[in-house]
Amino acid sequence: MRQAGIDVTRYLWLAVVTQLVASTIPSASKLVLNSFPVEPYIALRWSISAIAFGVLLKVSKARCVWEPRLIAKVSALGLGGYVFASLGTLYAVKIGGVSLFGLLTLLSPLTVIAVSAIVFKERIRRTTWMAIGIAFIGLTAMVNGRVELLSARSAIAAAALVIAAYTADSLTFLYSKPFQAKLSLLQYLFAGQAAAAVSMWLVSFAMYPREQLLPPNREVWGAIVYVAFVSCVAVYFVWYWLLKHLQGQQLGILQYLHGMAAALWGMLIFDERLTRPMIVGSLFLLASIVIASRGAQRGEASPNAREFEAST
Repeated sequence: MRQAGIDVTRYLWLAVVTQLVASTIPSASKLVLNSFPVEPYIALRWSISAIAFGVLLKVSKARCVWEPRLIAKVSALGLGGYVFASLGTLYAVKIGGVSLFGLLTLLSPLTVIAVSAIVFKERIRRTTWMAIGIAFIGLTAMVNGRVELLSARSAIAAAALVIAAYTADSLTFLYSKPFQAKLSLLQYLFAGQAAAAVSMWLVSFAMYPREQLLPPNREVWGAIVYVAFVSCVAVYFVWYWLLKHLQGQQLGILQYLHGMAAALWGMLIFDERLTRPMIVGSLFLLASIVIASRGAQRGEASPNAREFEAST
């Protein structure tokens, strides 16, 4: 496969491998959450990844800007992108299970498009409305399918938490772009994740007794370290690099591979079931991603919105 005279096959294969590796993260998080609270888990994983980025920042000798006002704003953004988004996704996994969460990750590209249109004050185009309508049908089908296995309250709560988490993540990315231009990527990640870790440690100390703030066994420790290094450090960097070589539509479709693989991991490890409405709903979400992506490529979104879509 060639794109503008460049063979992108190797990039697509790397993207596929990255998505398959990332699909194991919800299951690893579920293993942690079975015996460890959400808040200290978030604090621990962002502490580990922030330390990793701090070491990389030191080793690379990248130029750093430590202007207090700038760092304070980046730290505030870290609360949105790393705290609120993590709380939403992890409680969704805890309440709705890995399989439902995996399929709900297909909402991420559509959330990006919708949020970017609102922030950039654009008129939402016909194809975007069509994609949103199809996505709503898919979301309704998936929730109804999960209701067969869970209570309606749990299924709806999990869907709402995922939407809120991706909205927080998308807004954080949008408003972080001016700061990413002033700081190196390593420094930006270090500052944002360190702020998230500190804030969640404060919350954890207020909510739980001291003996509940550390993982109870090696298995939980291993899962936390795996998520911190694989998801919060490695996958992020690989995906960020791939964005320079692949189109947003290609990566959006690969999101379906990630969602289905994550759902299958939930079935294999936790004996979760995928009902027929859940599978049908996921196909509706895939169709909505394709429609929205093609609409953006035809120029029905602004350059800023297209850049934002491709950058997430």
